Amino acid sequence: MTEERRAKLFLIGAGPGDPELLTLKAINLLNAVDTVLYDNLVSTEILDYLFKQASGNVFFQSKITEKCTVRLSEKETELIYVGKKCSEKHITQDDINALILEKLSRGKQVARLKGGDPFIFARGVEEMQLAKDAGYQVEIVPGLTSGLSVPVSLGIPLTLRKKSDAVMIVSAHELSDEKFQSWSAFLMTGGTLLVYMGLYKLAQIREGLLMNGLQENLSRINLMPAILIQSGTLDKEKVIYSTVKEIPELALKENFVSPSILVLGKHIMAL
Repeated sequence: MTEERRAKLFLIGAGPGDPELLTLKAINLLNAVDTVLYDNLVSTEILDYLFKQASGNVFFQSKITEKCTVRLSEKETELIYVGKKCSEKHITQDDINALILEKLSRGKQVARLKGGDPFIFARGVEEMQLAKDAGYQVEIVPGLTSGLSVPVSLGIPLTLRKKSDAVMIVSAHELSDEKFQSWSAFLMTGGTLLVYMGLYKLAQIREGLLMNGLQENLSRINLMPAILIQSGTLDKEKVIYSTVKEIPELALKENFVSPSILVLGKHIMAL
């Protein structure tokens, strides 16, 4: 094996879903590696765009069949679905780690393709360290994270001159009074709060903000603008413009599903 083709792990961000928002570097690498291990949040549109030369449109089937091989630029590329979804049986992180090391040990160049950015609410750091500890090279290719790129694609300002100069990116994975106190205080400063993984906890988020905010701010929190965006940047995108008070019930009424991003802040509807 030549020096240029020795085993290497590429941690690549796929962005929010629209294939045109992939970076040029990501596209070039994904067309050059031997194996692509991709997540549930990597959209079918991206797979279609990247592997459209494959016969039989296998990229549409790959999330079902879990594994397929496509021919690109006179070489074969192995696609393996390693998505994790909380409502379904899925491959474990230990299994993914073992698969990464198995492919690298065979001299493969491996792309770990993740929705959004590989270092924002993802296991990119763990996979990077895994490969490095085993003696392999690793390269990080950043991607547009959905919390920042999806609202902007809709013309929603995350900062606003002289009114809002801070953005907080948070996860609703593990909620606590301490988190809600911090979020409430931040929102009162005029900052914009981007909440990942919060779709099925909207009522809990509303109650947590109200119960842990200062008494004099409760009415303002209740009426604070809230925007929920499903499948941002894709044709199936859905958006609710509402308030903290009303958005949990509206999300249920409109049958929102993951992936969805919640945006909260005084000034997010100002334009």
